[in-house]
Amino acid sequence: NGVSINQDGVKRSAYTLLSFPGVSFETLVGLNPALAGIDAGTREQLSRDALYEGYIERQARDAERLRRDEAQKIPEDFDYSALDGLSAELKMKLSRARPATLAHAGRIDGMTPAALTLILARLRRARQRRTG
Repeated sequence: NGVSINQDGVKRSAYTLLSFPGVSFETLVGLNPALAGIDAGTREQLSRDALYEGYIERQARDAERLRRDEAQKIPEDFDYSALDGLSAELKMKLSRARPATLAHAGRIDGMTPAALTLILARLRRARQRRTG
C-alpha cells in the first residue's frame, strides 16, 4: 500500500503508522477496511494526535529532566553571553538576575525549556572538564 517502513520485525499499530510521512487515515483503511466506520472528526483527531505524539513525548521527557535538575547550582560567574542559542534579551535578563539555580532561572520572564536545557548542558560540560 505504499507505506515505507523499516523491515526490522517490530509490529506497529495503525496509530503508530499515522505518524509516518505520507500515511493518512485513508491509507490505513486500505490496510484494514474495518477502520472505514470511523467518523471524519475522529479520524482527523487521531491523525493529529499520532503526528505530534513523538514531539509531545520528547518535550515531556525534557521537562522531567529539567525538574530533576532544578536544584542544579549556577556559578556566580557563569557567562550567559557565551551561550549560543539564547536570545540577547534572555542573556541580558540572566546576567542581571544572576539566578543561583536552574529553578531560579526558570522563573525569569521569557525563559523557555530550551534555554534552560542550554544552560544545563553548559554546566554539565564544565563539570566534566573539571572531573575529567
